[in-house]
Amino acid sequence: MTFPLAKLGFLLMKQLSKPLANFIKNEAKAHPFFRRYFCQSSARAYMWLESGYKRREQRPTLTEEEEVELGANLMGEVILFSLLSVILYMELSRQGDKKASKEKMKADEFSNVVENVSDILDEIDAIKRTLSKLEKKLEDFDAVSDFDVREYIEQAEPHPSEIHFRDYMQHALRKMKAVKHEPLEGVDGDPYSP
Repeated sequence: MTFPLAKLGFLLMKQLSKPLANFIKNEAKAHPFFRRYFCQSSARAYMWLESGYKRREQRPTLTEEEEVELGANLMGEVILFSLLSVILYMELSRQGDKKASKEKMKADEFSNVVENVSDILDEIDAIKRTLSKLEKKLEDFDAVSDFDVREYIEQAEPHPSEIHFRDYMQHALRKMKAVKHEPLEGVDGDPYSP
């Protein structure tokens, strides 16, 4: 599968380089400096590399027009290949950054899960400690046989609001004991009935 795709990419590059080569040829016709030092010199270098290290007499010679055309085609392909290489590099770099970002998100999510699990385990340990303390208190409570609730309440330190309420209730009880309830006339001895 790779070979046909590479061949297709090479053909696409050749087709796209033709308009660029035509533009370079037109520029070479208009500018002699560009024609001589860029197009013709690159064509000569290409021919020298292609023919190898043959002697000068055995190398094929090109006319000026052929050198300009070969140099323009060569420059078009080099420019296009360079652009495509840069685009490919940028795309691969973007995909690598995207993959690294996904991996970082997964690592962050995993660390959050681990942190949540450790928090839950800490809470479970705290609940176990509290439960063991409550079980101990319950055992101590069951162990006391002569436990008097009133005595325990009287020994406990009351809250300030309880002190005021207790004093008020004690005062109300004393008043009630001091008042004698006499039955109303016509009622069967019940002082509270209407």
